[in-house]
Amino acid sequence: MKVLVTGASGFLGGYLVKRLMERGFNVRGTVRTRGKEKKLIDMGVEVVYMDLLIPETLSQAVRGVDAIIHLAAYYTFTGKKELYQKINVDGT
Repeated sequence: MKVLVTGASGFLGGYLVKRLMERGFNVRGTVRTRGKEKKLIDMGVEVVYMDLLIPETLSQAVRGVDAIIHLAAYYTFTGKKELYQKINVDGT
């Protein structure tokens, strides 16, 4: 079974990807920016670049997967409420 994990390079995503791989799942993980993919690649994860604000990147990410676990999110403690809304509500 192929599982897509959005936010695979994040804290929760990284932990989940590791557990899925240990259980024999074929994992595709999304990252938004280059430089965060090395650990995933070293684990055997198929990495795709996806940005929740760019809908065109979504079709490549979801193609051929059996399940999606959506963990990608923007968080902030200091403001930028409009970006929080745009990514976490509109982008999802």
